[in-house]
Amino acid sequence: MKQLLSLLTFCLVSCFPLVAQSGQKTDPGMTSSNIELTPHIINIGETPFHRDSTYLYKFAFKSTGSEPLVIAKAIAACPCVSIKYPDYPIPPGQVDTIFVYFTSTRAGRFSQRIAVLTNSEESPLLQLYAKATFLKPSEIKARKQQ
Repeated sequence: MKQLLSLLTFCLVSCFPLVAQSGQKTDPGMTSSNIELTPHIINIGETPFHRDSTYLYKFAFKSTGSEPLVIAKAIAACPCVSIKYPDYPIPPGQVDTIFVYFTSTRAGRFSQRIAVLTNSEESPLLQLYAKATFLKPSEIKARKQQ
């Protein structure tokens, strides 16, 4: 619990400079970077539960604006989630992907928020959501009989 609180505090504190800068007006001659990402939520729905299986969520995005987009950090509060994102500047117009891996340890509902910090002028902090419902074999069998 202490680690989770520390992680959340770190996220909150590290976001303040980005959010504070997003409200500043820029000169017409200045350039900026932006990100276009849809969807923000991926729900794989109901799926059979297999202990220690890893599920992949892909969030495609496009670098828009006139400057390269940089993803500074992407984090999730759960150690069951790992995230891979481009660690290089993404040129304007280029499409890339954020990969979110979830390793299931129990059956039931799964919903995880992923915070993505970027140098985007419009949305420096993105919130992505990965969701699923993992069903036990007995639950699958009962649903088929209905």
